[in-house]
Amino acid sequence: MPNVAPSQYLGSFIGAYLTFTTFYLLEVIKKKTEPKPKLEISFNKEDKNELIVCSDPHYIFVPTTQKNIKFGKANYLRVKVTNIGDKLAHGCRGYLKTIKKKESDSSPPEKLGKSEGSMRLLWAYEQKGDYRSTSTEQIPSGASEYLDILVSYDNALKPEHLDESDKSNQDVWFLKLKTQPQPLKYADFLKVRKDSNIEYELTIEVYADECDPSSICLTLKHDINTEKIFISSNKSSENSRIEFPLCDFSEPDIENIKENIRKNLGEDITFQTLYDLL
Repeated sequence: MPNVAPSQYLGSFIGAYLTFTTFYLLEVIKKKTEPKPKLEISFNKEDKNELIVCSDPHYIFVPTTQKNIKFGKANYLRVKVTNIGDKLAHGCRGYLKTIKKKESDSSPPEKLGKSEGSMRLLWAYEQKGDYRSTSTEQIPSGASEYLDILVSYDNALKPEHLDESDKSNQDVWFLKLKTQPQPLKYADFLKVRKDSNIEYELTIEVYADECDPSSICLTLKHDINTEKIFISSNKSSENSRIEFPLCDFSEPDIENIKENIRKNLGEDITFQTLYDLL
């Protein structure tokens, strides 16, 4: 058998290494240059009609009875999620990462809940029939979807776990967070008293497959004795803040409302059921 010089082994090894390296680099270049989705989350004044949605009258769909019930009015707050990339974005989902509350200009913000307490937000018009749902969206290149953040609703639909002072007090709004699943980890509503100056900061992130996350921080500010809150984002100037109307204070006719529920939906449907479906 003829002897093979070591230099021949080395040459073969170098040739194989260069072939592998060239193939690998070509794959990396191909991966970097192929179209990708890219999400952008925004809250801009020019999109106000899509970000602040007023429903008057408001209908709540009850899946167990396949019926709608009319329940005063409601105002929805949303953010816009746009795919500014060159490829369809799969598996799009949004999360409320943190909530901070500030009750005066001199006090520091108070973080509500734990750091691991992020909650999935619902896409606009997404049904809440299954609280364990992991529904995602597909957003084509150049298209936008809207992510629900919270809803201001008829004052009759107060959650059952309130203390007695809040149940009887008509001068307080409860802004229901549009999150899933239930029960939530640290809050399912933000409380705004009419006689208070209060500020909330909400940090929201959106994700998609093969896509870097995008985030935004919304500031919700209520001034004493006003029936609205002003909302701005860390991506916009103070002058571009948007006015969000809170639902009117009115003494609800509870007995008529309960009779309407019983007549249309049956004895097993309660205020809490309807509140959970908001």
